[in-house]
Amino acid sequence: MDQNKQDISALNNIYKNASMGIKATQLLVEKSDDVEFSRTLHKFLADYTELKEKAAEGLAKYGQLPQDTDRMEDSALWMGVQMNTLIDKTSSHMAEMLIQGSSMGIVDNTKTLNTHKNISPQAQRLTQRLIQIEEDNVQAMKRYLS
Repeated sequence: MDQNKQDISALNNIYKNASMGIKATQLLVEKSDDVEFSRTLHKFLADYTELKEKAAEGLAKYGQLPQDTDRMEDSALWMGVQMNTLIDKTSSHMAEMLIQGSSMGIVDNTKTLNTHKNISPQAQRLTQRLIQIEEDNVQAMKRYLS
């Protein structure tokens, strides 16, 4: 795969992962009664939103529109959050959910870096930034576990 195709693929992956992070975080903000926890989630939202915008800008340079998550993914996310918070809406439980989601993001984006050897420095930096955001999220959520 040539560099342009790898960049487009990596940027779309960043866009989708950041979109999923935004959607999951927004759903959990709505469920949380913990002000400090919600404040932490709002920081995540800002980080994901900034990265999503940068990925969209990168795609625009290639004349591409970002590919967002599809309805099935969105429905599965919504249903998963609803089911997982039906019985337990504690910050600890929601932190555990976020750690699991961020861990999946770390794995997914590390695979992108390992399989897209010819991406531009910009796409590589954005992918690494998303991994760092996910790692930061995991660390921040650990303090809510009980």
